[in-house]
Amino acid sequence: LGGFEDLKNPFDVEFEPIHHPEKGGMILTENLTYNCLSGDLTAAETKEWKCPFCQMEDEMTPLDRLHHYVKCMEGEEVEKLKKQLLDEEDSRRTGDPRYKEYSCDNCDRTLRLTPIEILKHKKNCRS
Repeated sequence: LGGFEDLKNPFDVEFEPIHHPEKGGMILTENLTYNCLSGDLTAAETKEWKCPFCQMEDEMTPLDRLHHYVKCMEGEEVEKLKKQLLDEEDSRRTGDPRYKEYSCDNCDRTLRLTPIEILKHKKNCRS
């Protein structure tokens, strides 16, 4: 299958990709054939790509990128990215004078919010 034998199908893990006998390429789902126009899967267009989760950079085909993306999303990388984004948001809000510290009695949380966000939080946190 043109060098993609060891990759899992990023579109449907239950569906085993097979070579399309007429069009070329790989049948990835009932309705999707990948790389059927080029005829040779090894000639698929590669380009430089940076994973938004693990920050790995490499030249990859679209299918390689999808495979890596799905694999990365399943692991700890998602949790690391979420934590990093929260930390960056917290540090940004700490240095910005528009954000005030607000202690919510309903949810027992201390948040850094703008006055408008404080009103929205009060309205939504009346549980």
